[in-house]
Amino acid sequence: MTTTTATMRTIRTTRKRRTSLASLAAATALAAVLVVSAAPSQKKPGKHQPYALLFGTVFNEDGRLVRGARVTVKPKETKGKWETSSDSQGEFAVHLPAGKAVYVVEVQAAGLAPGKNEVAFEGEERQDVVVHLKRQ
Repeated sequence: MTTTTATMRTIRTTRKRRTSLASLAAATALAAVLVVSAAPSQKKPGKHQPYALLFGTVFNEDGRLVRGARVTVKPKETKGKWETSSDSQGEFAVHLPAGKAVYVVEVQAAGLAPGKNEVAFEGEERQDVVVHLKRQ
């Protein structure tokens, strides 16, 4: 075997080892990522905040659904305000802080007189309200 042939074999062997080590390192890194992403996530205590759900539907005096009505919800005795609008089904939903409270629900829509309802909550619960708006 000549010196050139022996040198070429040594170079090929060295390249194969480098490639094998690089592949092993990449596989190890990928395995570490998969293990971390597959591990169940740890939820921190206190992440879930209890809430009350106010769900409502807005109708006009003919009993038709009112789309796009502006809905404002305010606590009767404290400060705060939540705003939303009724969807294509005339429905709306608002998450409120859980606890005993009374809220005033005000609804306005173009061409209709504003409507107002009061809703009482005792805790973490759902309350449904129906608002009927009359013509102006």
